[in-house]
Amino acid sequence: MSLDLLLVREGQKLAAADPVSLEGLESINDREIVTATLRRARNPAHHRKLWALLQAVFPHQQQYATTYDLLSALKVATGYFETKTTIDGMPFIMPKSISFSAMSQTSFEEFYNRVLDIITTRILPTVNRDELTDQINAILEGYN
Repeated sequence: MSLDLLLVREGQKLAAADPVSLEGLESINDREIVTATLRRARNPAHHRKLWALLQAVFPHQQQYATTYDLLSALKVATGYFETKTTIDGMPFIMPKSISFSAMSQTSFEEFYNRVLDIITTRILPTVNRDELTDQINAILEGYN
């Protein structure tokens, strides 16, 4: 059995942080011993911020057909990829996942900052980080 639960510290104990996690905890028998791997929960707002960044940058480039293509290229540019081999033995690059389960919040923050560096130095070198952050915040305000 494998469960991904959101937990919150209450004194010296961990408790369910949401109804789905409570249901998962309740599936464990009283006094049953289980193992756990703890990761800090990813910040969904930070994930939305990445997509707002991609929306701000996408119209100002012509190389990529979709924001997903742009994201893949940024993953490769930041070194966030694996080298795989085709059936014929040819190497190829596969961008890694940035899903909540694949990347911690700390790793995501590092990735996001590297993406900003790539964008402001290689894709939009005439735009500084503060201007780009202002555009991102304007896009995010439109979501609220």
